[in-house]
Amino acid sequence: MKQISIAIAACGVLLVGCGSEPGEADVKAALLKQIEAAVGQEAAKEQQTELDALNVIGCKKAESNGYVCDWTGPSGGASGRLVKGNAGWVLVGLNEK
Repeated sequence: MKQISIAIAACGVLLVGCGSEPGEADVKAALLKQIEAAVGQEAAKEQQTELDALNVIGCKKAESNGYVCDWTGPSGGASGRLVKGNAGWVLVGLNEK
């Protein structure tokens, strides 16, 4: 019985983690993946300073799936929709402000 209670509690923790919004580190990691896909890893390294300076303002649940997050940085502000995949958060839409 004790093992069943532990298993149920563990499942609850996992479900809560899946439903939470992306944090600042998640947004930055998703942006880095997007930059690397567009220009390659070496060129993406040149953008690291600007990426480190990003400030995530906040995220809210998107109408379809995922979250819409807003951020500001040295080049201005932007927002994007992030969806959680098997490899972490993925940027699936970007809107520059």
